[in-house]
Amino acid sequence: MQSYIKYLSTKEVAERLLVSPTTVRKYSHMLEDKGYIFKKDDKRWRQFSTNDLEALDHIVTLRNFASLGEAIESVV
Repeated sequence: MQSYIKYLSTKEVAERLLVSPTTVRKYSHMLEDKGYIFKKDDKRWRQFSTNDLEALDHIVTLRNFASLGEAIESVV
């Protein structure tokens, strides 16, 4: 039996985290610069897994207490 993994778009992640799609793209790009790897479709658009969503949520939460750089570093 194959398991089905549901991936989210940038817009869906933004809606769940209550941030703009631009913020999701910015944080994702910063994570990639540090070596984090996102799954991408044939158009090279990011496809976000549950783990990716949790990592981004962690960054959004930490932004209230730390710099963006520190929040990114805590994930990678």
